[in-house]
Amino acid sequence: MLRVFLIAMIAWTSAAQAAEYRVQPGDTLHLEVMEDPDMRRSVLVLPDGTVSLPLAGTMVAAGLTVPEIENMILDAIAPNYVTLPHLTVSVASLAKPKRQERARVNAPTRKVARAASVAPVITVFAMGELAKPGKLDVPAGTNILQFLAQAGGFTRFAASKRVILRRTDPKTGQQVAYRLNAKKMMSGTSDSVVLISGDVIVVPERKLFE
Repeated sequence: MLRVFLIAMIAWTSAAQAAEYRVQPGDTLHLEVMEDPDMRRSVLVLPDGTVSLPLAGTMVAAGLTVPEIENMILDAIAPNYVTLPHLTVSVASLAKPKRQERARVNAPTRKVARAASVAPVITVFAMGELAKPGKLDVPAGTNILQFLAQAGGFTRFAASKRVILRRTDPKTGQQVAYRLNAKKMMSGTSDSVVLISGDVIVVPERKLFE
């Protein structure tokens, strides 16, 4: 009996801590709507703290608790349903802690040469109608088609003609959005864009008859 009580207390404490946890950029949220299986998805919280969802659009999630995010999304999607939908939001995974570079003092020449030969890697974020949205580390020089392939390709709901590339200007800090036609890129009638670190690829949901 005592064991059952302790297990229940641990479960209650974990639930309470989860409810108080404030979402951070890099976290992955899992969303389910009981009445709409197509809304089931995992979304990455982008560096600017936002998430983008069908029917809800783009909204700021960073700094909010899971119950607060649930209420925010529910208010946004409720007008699209006849009755109030049953929404569940959970934290699927936490942001990976940033690696701290270790100081290298009098490092052997052989090790330095080996490190210099490693190809540079950039970090790109993907969200929307892709098989594997999230944060991906890819070799520098990767173009958008290669990146989409590494992200598992489009889902059947993807608007491949309206892919959005969100890029932050390193000089001004301003974010610029570019609309790209991935379908033309795949057919060879349009050039594929080379990505840089910090780029965000957004694949929206296609409209009816699109």
